[in-house]
Amino acid sequence: MFYSALWINREIQNGYMMRNIVAGVTIYEIILSFFITHSIFSILQAFSFFFLVEFFLDIIWRSSLLLIILINIGVGICGMSIGLMIGVFVDSEVKIFLTILIVYFENVIVTGLFWPLVSTSALKLLALISPLYLPLKTAEEQLISGRNDEFKIIYVIEMRIEKILESYMFGTNDVLESSVR
Repeated sequence: MFYSALWINREIQNGYMMRNIVAGVTIYEIILSFFITHSIFSILQAFSFFFLVEFFLDIIWRSSLLLIILINIGVGICGMSIGLMIGVFVDSEVKIFLTILIVYFENVIVTGLFWPLVSTSALKLLALISPLYLPLKTAEEQLISGRNDEFKIIYVIEMRIEKILESYMFGTNDVLESSVR
């Protein structure tokens, strides 16, 4: 989050972005290249997290690897987007750092990372609009209690992605005909 905010702020202050636009590159291509590189780093981070937990800590996963990696990538891209938004609105590096601390710790505290949100019903409404709530709740349900019916749409999306990957890898065309498990 801090890196993306710092990047966009330095681009705006130093004028690199305007020089690239004069050279024929649009702002969308600049932001898209930034998203692609950050997505690659997010994928590498998710795989390194899985490798660390699986092989060094010997923790057995109770859900699918694909869902865990997609949740990690989603949280990384969400943090990158928040960082880009903060970098556009804040003008100095110190203010960027302080704003990100406020935004990040508010997300961590409100989403129920330190205590369960069942006991604090007033914070649950505030947590629903927080960007970390659904990934954190899904990861908690997946890692602690296995599969749960509360987040069934995530399982349906996961199964569709698995079917598409299987059909691509093995050359079958039964993606549309296959039923959801």
